[in-house]
Amino acid sequence: MVGVKRPRKPYRSPRRAEQLDATRRRILAVARKLFGERGYTATTMEAIAAESDLAVPTVYKNFGNKRKLLLDLVDVSINVRVPRGYETLLSRPTPHERLQAVAELCVELASAAADVVSIVVSAAGVDPRFAKMANRMAEGRRSNAALIARSLAKDKALRPGCSVEQARDVIYALAGPEMYEMLVTRSGWSNEQFATWLADILVASVLA
Repeated sequence: MVGVKRPRKPYRSPRRAEQLDATRRRILAVARKLFGERGYTATTMEAIAAESDLAVPTVYKNFGNKRKLLLDLVDVSINVRVPRGYETLLSRPTPHERLQAVAELCVELASAAADVVSIVVSAAGVDPRFAKMANRMAEGRRSNAALIARSLAKDKALRPGCSVEQARDVIYALAGPEMYEMLVTRSGWSNEQFATWLADILVASVLA
């Protein structure tokens, strides 16, 4: 009986894979810089290639097009952080600790990706897909704020007259990249100052 010859698995050199990953990281870093400086619309794949000291086909080979490049930038700078952060936050045992964790997570996300959020918002004006993404990001933040508000209500920790909906809206409004940009990026607060202020104002606003 003649055996079936299995196809050979393609060999993937670890060094080659590392070089490819380094190239992708380099392109993403340059794209992030140029999107921030020039805006999404004015930044071309050719400009990204030139700034990266790479051939234009190399940039296209790695990302396909400018839209895909920005989508990947959102993945690596925002999407990988959010679920893990909220799982940790909701596991905190007391309401005060949960709101402190909200402040810490806000700083973690905003300090790592506030510029990427701004890039997506600017891209939303020219690309309907990013308009939908910007809306989804905002609604995701609002939904996460609702989860926190419900956890506080479950512990009977909300101050008198503060409904779950009001607590959600306060958390959503204060613990976002817009407030971080105003106070840290534009006004020069440190991350520690902002986190302390945000935790204090959240506690004062929603807890009994």
